[in-house]
Amino acid sequence: MFKALRRSVETSLPGVRGAHQAKGRSGGGDLSPSGDKDARHTERNKHDRETKEAALGVKSRLEVTSEEHWRLVAGQVFQAWTGDACPRRCYQASLAHALTHRHTPNTEGGDGGGVGAWGGRLSPAAVRELAQLAGQLGLGTAAQQLAWWLVGSRLASVDAAWTLRQVEEVQACLDAAAYTEEEQADLLHSLTLYVYSQVNRLKALHTAFPHGAGTQLTLTLRTLRRLEDHPATRRLLDTAGQPPIPEDAAAALQRHAHDWWGEVVKVVPGGTYEVQLGSAVTAVTRVPALLRREAETYHETFQRELTVPYDDLCRREARSRLDHLAHTLLTPGKPTPQVSAKGEHRDGVVVSHLQNFAVGSPLWLLYKSLGRAYSACDASDSKTTAASHYPACFLGSVAAWLEPAGRDAGPGHSGSVISSLQDVLTAFMEAREWWRELSWPDPETRGVVAAGLLGRLCSLATRRCQGVVARPPRGSTRPLQPYFDIEFCSSLKSVSRVALEVQGLSQDLGLAGVVQGMRGCGRGGAADQAQDTFVALLASVGQNLENLLDQYMDGAIDQALLKLGEEVVEVCERGGNETPPSLPSTFALLQEHLPLSSSRSHYLPTHAAEVSPDPPSPPSPCLSVCASPSLLQRLLLRLWDAVVLQFMVNVAEKTGRQTSEYFCRVHTILEATFRLFTSPGRLHPRAAATPGYRSVVEQVKAQRVSCPSLILQYYHTRHAEQTDTLLPTLAHVLVRAFHQPGHLTVRVLEARDVAAPGSRSPPRYHVTLQLVPRELRAGAALHRTTPVTHCPASFYQTFEFPTGECQGEGGAALLHFTLEAPRGSSTTGAFIGEAFLPLAAIPYVDSPHLQNTTLRMTAPNFPHGYECVEALRAWASSDEQAASFLRMLERRHPEARGATKRSKNGP
Repeated sequence: MFKALRRSVETSLPGVRGAHQAKGRSGGGDLSPSGDKDARHTERNKHDRETKEAALGVKSRLEVTSEEHWRLVAGQVFQAWTGDACPRRCYQASLAHALTHRHTPNTEGGDGGGVGAWGGRLSPAAVRELAQLAGQLGLGTAAQQLAWWLVGSRLASVDAAWTLRQVEEVQACLDAAAYTEEEQADLLHSLTLYVYSQVNRLKALHTAFPHGAGTQLTLTLRTLRRLEDHPATRRLLDTAGQPPIPEDAAAALQRHAHDWWGEVVKVVPGGTYEVQLGSAVTAVTRVPALLRREAETYHETFQRELTVPYDDLCRREARSRLDHLAHTLLTPGKPTPQVSAKGEHRDGVVVSHLQNFAVGSPLWLLYKSLGRAYSACDASDSKTTAASHYPACFLGSVAAWLEPAGRDAGPGHSGSVISSLQDVLTAFMEAREWWRELSWPDPETRGVVAAGLLGRLCSLATRRCQGVVARPPRGSTRPLQPYFDIEFCSSLKSVSRVALEVQGLSQDLGLAGVVQGMRGCGRGGAADQAQDTFVALLASVGQNLENLLDQYMDGAIDQALLKLGEEVVEVCERGGNETPPSLPSTFALLQEHLPLSSSRSHYLPTHAAEVSPDPPSPPSPCLSVCASPSLLQRLLLRLWDAVVLQFMVNVAEKTGRQTSEYFCRVHTILEATFRLFTSPGRLHPRAAATPGYRSVVEQVKAQRVSCPSLILQYYHTRHAEQTDTLLPTLAHVLVRAFHQPGHLTVRVLEARDVAAPGSRSPPRYHVTLQLVPRELRAGAALHRTTPVTHCPASFYQTFEFPTGECQGEGGAALLHFTLEAPRGSSTTGAFIGEAFLPLAAIPYVDSPHLQNTTLRMTAPNFPHGYECVEALRAWASSDEQAASFLRMLERRHPEARGATKRSKNGP
């Protein structure tokens, strides 16, 4: 019976599972106690309702039809209950009639719910009539209270505070068993009707209980909770099959959230893709604010009164609608709105709105808005992130956005060098901003995107720098003008800046944090792979850019070589303490336009250590004295090598054709140029002292010394080597030498300890004595002792050298003793050993230090590496003295002939 009664209630209640038909509404006036009069009242009430709606806002259909329903109840139900047989129903009919004819004063309830809401008050006249009627019918307090509940609970615009008080009184009467069975049946009908109507009002929550109606919502929910918690009303509702009221309320709120969020977050049908993206961004942007408003307005009330997590319902529905929106717009393979034919331009390529993922684009705004919306949808204590919801939809757009970059960055790219490199720096800045704003939530996919972005930037930098290097700078041929121009300096500085930016990508993109994030989520293998990719890419591209930078500098120096060579030849011919004339202006230009310091400590990327624990590669050997070579220093080092090369070529061409005075001038100019390059703020002296520089200095020094001096240098060097203690002693010769007025006296006394091999015929020992270099005095005598066949050999012969032969340059001369032992009838001596006695070491005849001198005879090998001998060979073609000395040297040392040939053919 009660279920059939509930179905009849559902079909009769407007706005609840089947509204009134038009016929019911039109016939409602005919069933009123006074038909024509009620019709007029209906028209007037309709006008009043329209006026009130204009003042209060349009109500939902449930609100409007519920207002009509209680009039229908009064006409259809309560009128049939009039009569003496049912005094309570007669009372109810009179009460309904009083409400129908507006015998109620206007009330203004607080909190936005009382404007136009009936609070249980009637006009004084109606109250008196109802009191008289109750007295005439003999109705008690419980019957009157039930009649008021049955009539008032059917009103949609009734004050919730009055309803709560009525429910409390009804429950008190139930506890006191004050109702008859028939009255309980009427009460069940009204309770079922009330619960169902209020639950359905929750499906239109924002219209039934707008913002500011918190008190009405609280009291309404409290009334429902009281009906649910009170045993008497709960038993009564159970007989009608009423589910738990909180479950019904939760289902109604779920339906409300589904419908309402479906209207808030939806794809506007039709229009271009750009329009659809714009509308989607607008809708998604509203989500966080709406979630906060819903939580502030309703969540606490529903949680406190019915233990219904309204905030969670809203978050789930909002997330579901966001998923649907992202899936509809962005998922590949799904029907998507028509893409606009006109797209954005990036690097000369037309990009559709689905591919334009730049910061500020509609697609980017949608991505960021979805991120904020999903963050708002995730509960504060939830461990889930938005990574599983929306980012995958954007992967196709991200890949398309990263791929076309750098297509025009080849060597044939149009535009100036400076603008091309400036575009790279701008792209780096935009990429850093893009990556910082992207904040991709999934760690593993974030690593993939980081690798793609890094590859894009490195490719762009490499190809643009290749385009710069492919255009060699213009060389200057005008005198006194710098070897380079301002455009070269600007391009060089820009290429260096690009290389530095590439080195900083690891820190700018936070690659170490990306790898750490992948490890933190249990993706160790993927993290290792990503780390290897980052390190290899940065190291390779960094080294390539450094090579391109060196190549660009080398190309500029190659352009200046011709002018530089001409200036070196000219300044060497002119002489003086000068340098190539264009060097000072070149230094002024470079120091003005190139940085004097650098943040780099080596060539490879400095930030690679943030990704890889491997130590960095060592710096270039020629810059080891400068821990951080600046761009200026790197260029100056190459320019210095070019200058040294020109000096080296000039010296090679002039060798044997110029005098020692010419090479003295060359040496002075070379030293002045060295000082110019090593002045403060330029090259370190140790860095400038390259092997090439040292070699050309040695060559110039050798060429600027005269042949007699070189010959004397040979004998002094030979003397130093002959006295080496590591050489074996072949014999000892005892002599006595002293100066006398007018001549030098030398007495050869004897030779002993001779290490000569035995033979059948005894050797004949003799000592040869001469003043060397003999080339200093062409007429100097050569003395030889009488041969002696026994050993020790006693000679005791005295020889004299005129004092004039020992003066002047001869003051640095030496006495050269040679011990020979020819065999048989041979007149050529078999060399045993030699010794030198410097003239400066010989005392005067009256000196107390005068005594016999024992000479240690040795036989050093021929000194192939003597610098003086190499210099004499260079002079041999133009100086007869040098040629004569070399012939003598070859006779004494036969192995010198092979050395001469090797010296001509190279070492």
